[in-house]
Amino acid sequence: AATALCAALAREAEAGDDVDLRLAQQLAAATRHVAVNDDICRETAERGGLTTTLRLLRGPVTGSARATKACAQLVRQLAGSDHVKGLILKHDGIAALAHCARVFAERAATAQAPTPKENGDANVALSPVMRSMLESGSKAGLPKSIQEKFQEKFLQIYGRTGEDVSESPSSCLAATEQCVGALAATCLKNPEAATACASENVFEIVAEAMSSDVGVAHAGVQRQACMFFRNAVVRNPELRSVALATSAEASLRLAKRNHPRHCGDVASAALRDLGCDNYNEGYNPTTAVMGADGVVRTPEELGEEPDLGAVRAIAGYGSQMPSLAE
Repeated sequence: AATALCAALAREAEAGDDVDLRLAQQLAAATRHVAVNDDICRETAERGGLTTTLRLLRGPVTGSARATKACAQLVRQLAGSDHVKGLILKHDGIAALAHCARVFAERAATAQAPTPKENGDANVALSPVMRSMLESGSKAGLPKSIQEKFQEKFLQIYGRTGEDVSESPSSCLAATEQCVGALAATCLKNPEAATACASENVFEIVAEAMSSDVGVAHAGVQRQACMFFRNAVVRNPELRSVALATSAEASLRLAKRNHPRHCGDVASAALRDLGCDNYNEGYNPTTAVMGADGVVRTPEELGEEPDLGAVRAIAGYGSQMPSLAE
């Protein structure tokens, strides 16, 4: 299946600027679902799936947030293989992913979501095409329930103005999230990739995406950015100064406050590995955590006292676990 999907994706990519973006999106998504283990990830990359996807990310798919998201998700999935991490670096995947992250972060910041006219009738703000269809359905005697379902589906796809909303701020941020996630996955246990990120100005690109007005509110972008900064410096302490020269530290602390459930742990870990003071402020870990460097750190090492009840439950002792004094 992986071989056939890679061949189909390559054929579509050969169309250049005339590529069918929806088909490319579906093929990338299907390939990602097939690549469920290390062997298949390697096979997919060796059959050209990786290079084809990176070629799409460098040009054609940047016209679609959804297609870009699907392609970035595929690269992120393939990066789960250490062998593929090296291939991403070899084929300039860092630059391709960084380019898309920047493009869609900027697009999200400038995109305007369509809104109905203030205090007007709901249908007044609908597109002329949709109003015509609704009026025709009413004249034809279609049941109201069918008309309402049609209207709901139309709004999901086109919004009230009749324009395609696939490039809405949320869609653009979803693409940015996956691009940054792919960069984070590539840097995991891969010091060479982190060094390449520094050379490609990726630290600045991710920091800007994280600190933008729309990016600040997007939990997914914030979490992936936290993971990127942590993975990039944990084995490359010399890159801390590069990260800290951006707005990373302020954005990481803000992510902890705005999205404690999604970012409390990863932002604290990133601040710690960046060498920042008070990195655990606002976060109370209760279990030992394995870091990106493979080291298991206890709550004491993270700077907080452990929750003994949680430790007992995790250890399987329940309430019968002997006390530490015993």
